[in-house]
Amino acid sequence: LYDSYERLQNTEDLPVPAAAGLGIALLSIAGKEWIFHYTMRVAKRLNSNLLKANAWHSRSDAISSVAVLIGLIGAQQGYFWMDTLAAIFVACIIATIGWELCMDSLKELVDTSIPKQRRQQIQRCIMALDGILGVTRLRSRSSGGKIILEVQLLVNPRISVSEGHQLGEIVSRSLTGNFSDVGDVIVHIDPETHNHDKALHDMELLGRENVLESIKERWQDLLTEEQIEEVSLHYLERGIEVDLTLRQAQISDALAQQLAAALEPLQGIASVRIYNKLHEASINQQLS
Repeated sequence: LYDSYERLQNTEDLPVPAAAGLGIALLSIAGKEWIFHYTMRVAKRLNSNLLKANAWHSRSDAISSVAVLIGLIGAQQGYFWMDTLAAIFVACIIATIGWELCMDSLKELVDTSIPKQRRQQIQRCIMALDGILGVTRLRSRSSGGKIILEVQLLVNPRISVSEGHQLGEIVSRSLTGNFSDVGDVIVHIDPETHNHDKALHDMELLGRENVLESIKERWQDLLTEEQIEEVSLHYLERGIEVDLTLRQAQISDALAQQLAAALEPLQGIASVRIYNKLHEASINQQLS
């Protein structure tokens, strides 16, 4: 660039390019433009930034050759400064393309999020699926030409663990199937929005065994271990909901009220539901 500027200061000593350069410039334009379109087509199919950069390198060569051709024609007509001006133009084109490619690569290196419009498209795809109540968080980054997503989903708190896992699989397959540039999806399942109450939060941090131990201590004068069939815990926004299933056929209202009252001193327990197990039949039949 500086050399071309220096030559522009003294146009009298500029050499006249040979006429053969015109034919070489035309061949260069045709060849480089064909390489650009072919490489860019492959780059889009593979979503490869490296191939896109290589394609634009060919396009910059083609543009440079156009500038060279114009400069050669001008020089042949006696406008010797046009060849030097074409060289300055080529230098600027190369610098511009290089800057854009560098910025794209830097964005990928620092885990820049995908554009807002793309995020909205992904979120609409998720919300179109049955069983998804909301998207509480959507994080994204690019790596190797692919988008890596981390999605936090809101689902019905009463579904089973296996159903929640299945919903996550459905979301993952839907995103990778509908968006060719999505490479990996990490799904987190939330039964409800998180509660920030400290007392409830401290209770929820306890493991299942610790919570059950506290509950059974409160019930030890009302129930025996043999009477308890199952205790299920639901960690929800307003606290822990306890589902108690008893083996006995009948449950009196007085016993139910005593069981619920016994848990009132425990912080973090929101409610108690009590069920009785009237009959159990075990059938194991393989289905074809």
